[in-house]
Amino acid sequence: MPSSKREFGIIKSRRITFLILAADILWIAVGFYLSYELRYGLSVNRAALRDFWSLFGETAIAGILVWSFLALVMKLDGFQGGWTFRSVFSDLLVGVIVMLALLLANGYLTRVYHSRLVFVYFGSLALAGFLAIRCLVLLVLRSRRMRGSLRRVVILGSGRVARELSTKISRHPEMRWEVVGYMCPDHENGSVLGPQKGSQRVRTLDVAGFLAARKVDEIIVAIASPTRQTLDLVAQCQRLGIGVMVVPQVYELYISRPTLAELDGLPLIAIDQYDLPAGGQAIRRLTDLVLAPLMLAAVLPIMLVTAGALALRKGKALRRELRCGENGRTFWMYRLNVDRKQGSLRAYEKLFVELSLTELPQLWNVLRGDMDLVGPRPESPERVKHYSDWQRQRLKIRPGITGLAQIHGLRDQHSAEQKTRYDLQYILRWSPFLDLSLILQTGWTLVARLWRGKTTGTGKLPDDARLPAESERSLDEVVYVDHT
Repeated sequence: MPSSKREFGIIKSRRITFLILAADILWIAVGFYLSYELRYGLSVNRAALRDFWSLFGETAIAGILVWSFLALVMKLDGFQGGWTFRSVFSDLLVGVIVMLALLLANGYLTRVYHSRLVFVYFGSLALAGFLAIRCLVLLVLRSRRMRGSLRRVVILGSGRVARELSTKISRHPEMRWEVVGYMCPDHENGSVLGPQKGSQRVRTLDVAGFLAARKVDEIIVAIASPTRQTLDLVAQCQRLGIGVMVVPQVYELYISRPTLAELDGLPLIAIDQYDLPAGGQAIRRLTDLVLAPLMLAAVLPIMLVTAGALALRKGKALRRELRCGENGRTFWMYRLNVDRKQGSLRAYEKLFVELSLTELPQLWNVLRGDMDLVGPRPESPERVKHYSDWQRQRLKIRPGITGLAQIHGLRDQHSAEQKTRYDLQYILRWSPFLDLSLILQTGWTLVARLWRGKTTGTGKLPDDARLPAESERSLDEVVYVDHT
């Protein structure tokens, strides 16, 4: 049955998570021993093993327990939020730092003092090993040998949701899905996904057999207001053993963790309102008060030199802009006095704009409590005035200097619609570890911009204005676009 195959695929993804954790545990034991040997001299023998166990045995076991807890709570298998090297590295770095901090604190409280150099070696080896394990798993999952076990998926739809779904599937190789094609009503507005040369017109009555001939395991319905022809197509696919999944079109209306209920065969999806935990805002504020002064001290020399140059050239170093913060409260946000829209910028001004270093004065906004280090980017009252109720949910928390949307390449010029999707995802997934990871990923993103010499965005969503109104068309004939 398709459902059992689907459940088996989900179970396999869970097995991958626990397989990675088992490899992590083994590497922690090996890493501690290698760190001991590097510190006290390489001599692999029984006597060395006994000495290691007597000195570091309990600490190694504590490290295994701490990492197991962190890996499950922080979801450090590498697939949380979709695989990218940047996010995996940042998450693991935060996890390793937290583990080392807890082990050192435990040693201090129990008055069992170990060589700090051993912990330095262990932290470096642990991070490198954990990263290598996940990269190896990714290579295996994407290898030709594993392609035969993938579930072949066709997406029914050509709108924004279909595009977003396709992107998410590509970033989650652990799900063992492969998008092999798309089905959509026609070619209007150039909305067909995938290569145009792979398109074929198929009568609705022939679609199920057409998909079965191509050994499709699953279709995902990603169109609004399915027509009678769509329902017939779903029934035909089910008869031929092709699994069917549906993306509910209201999934994005609320910040929610949906739960499924059923009433006499009618599926009901609960999308209750979601808010940060009671102490979430307090933890975010504490993080700001610890990190913002350190960051300000680190960038102050650069900021003072640049501010002096701008003051001499333009008469003032800073500019302020009115922005909407938490619950729509307005405040003055500070920037270096660089007009990003001006064509004739000096080299250092272009560099500051490209690397978003013009935002450094906003560390003062963070210390004042107007902003956080991480959160939705604040926008002007004029722009907020046109927010929909859905978009206003990004105002539920204090805005930030950086956020999930920014590390995916979205900046001030992108639409609020595009940024809101990431901002609400951030609120739903929030944790102190996520904030630290996003700060590290921001640094990674800025270095990548500098290295490539231009701004790049891996998560930019298409402009909704160009997408077709699928529900208004007939499905008497569809276009199948091959994606293989």
